[in-house]
Amino acid sequence: MDLDLEDAGELLILAGGMLDSDDDDHEINDPVIWFKVTVNVEEYLMMQDAAFRLHFRMSTGIFESLVLVLAEALGENEILRHNEEFPLRHILLSVLWILATPDTFRSVALRFGVTPGVLHHHYKEIITVLSDLSAEIVQWPSAEEREILKEAGEIRTGFPGAVMAIDGSFIPLFYAPHVEPQRFLNRKFDYAVTLQACADINLVFRDIYCGEPGSLHDSRVFRRSPLSRRLLEQNLLADGEHILGDSAYILTDKVLTPFRNIGNLTVQQINYNFRLSSLRSMVERAFGLLKMKWRRLFYLSAKRMDLVVRTVVASITLHNFLIYGGEIPEVDLQHIEPEANF
Repeated sequence: MDLDLEDAGELLILAGGMLDSDDDDHEINDPVIWFKVTVNVEEYLMMQDAAFRLHFRMSTGIFESLVLVLAEALGENEILRHNEEFPLRHILLSVLWILATPDTFRSVALRFGVTPGVLHHHYKEIITVLSDLSAEIVQWPSAEEREILKEAGEIRTGFPGAVMAIDGSFIPLFYAPHVEPQRFLNRKFDYAVTLQACADINLVFRDIYCGEPGSLHDSRVFRRSPLSRRLLEQNLLADGEHILGDSAYILTDKVLTPFRNIGNLTVQQINYNFRLSSLRSMVERAFGLLKMKWRRLFYLSAKRMDLVVRTVVASITLHNFLIYGGEIPEVDLQHIEPEANF
C-alpha cells in the first residue's frame, strides 16, 4: 500500500546526509521513513537512584544540579531552555545516554521518541555548552589547593612536592579525518586524536589539551600545548612543586620523570622510580574512569574534528562535575556494568 506522507502525522522524513556523524549505520544516502514512537521519558526520572546511575552515570541529585547549571549556561537559547516538546531534562538524558554508551544515534533516537536529526541537533548544542563550561570546571589548582594535593600525595606514596601527573591518551576515531588522515594513525595503526591531561590525586582533571594527531609523540604534543608555554611564562607552580610524567616527557624543573633503567640504577633511584610511578598512576586512573563512564570515547564516530574535540572536552567537564558534586570516583566504578564479552 502506498503511503501518503501528507496524512502521516507521526511519520517524519529523515535524510541520511543530514547528520554530521554517522554511527555504525555508515552512509545512508536514500531518505528513510522514520516512525516517531511515543516514549514517556519522565519514567527515566522515576528510576531508583542505583538504576539511574547505571544508565546515566550519575545520581538523580547530581543530574538535577547539572540541569540547573545548563539552564543558566544556555542563557537566551529559548529553544533548549523552554521547549514544551523537548524539555531540557529530556534532552540532557538523551545526550548522557549517547555519551555513556556506544549506541547509534538511530537507536537512541528510538529510545527517546525523537528523530535522529533532532537528537543530533540536541547533542551538538549540549556538548557545546558542556565544553564551554570546561573553562570553569577544569581549572588549575590555587596555591592553597596545591598544598593540600602535595600533602595527600606524600602521605600516600612518600613522594614530596607532586601536585599532579601528566599523560596522553588516544581517542580512537571511526572515520579517517578528511585532512592529512595519515597523520592521525597512531602506533596501533588506528585513527586517533591525542588527549593530553593533568590529573590530581582526587582524579580531577586540572588541565586538558585535545586534538593533536595520534601519530605525534607525547613529548611533542606537550611542547605544542598551551600548558608548556604557561609553565614557562606564568607562576603555575611554586618552587618545589612538580608535575609527574613518564619517560615520554623531558625532565625539567617543573616536570619530573623516572630514571632510565638500563640495569645500573642505584637503590635510591629504584625507590624514586617506584614512588614516582605509584603516584603518577593518578592520571592513568583518571583516564580509566573517564572512559569507563563515557564510553563514547572508546570510538568516536564524528566526522568533524571540532565535534570530536567538543565531545572529549564535554565528557571531561562531566567527569569533574561529578567529582565536585560528591561522587566518589573509586566507588563509582562499581556502578558501571562491564561490557558483555561473547
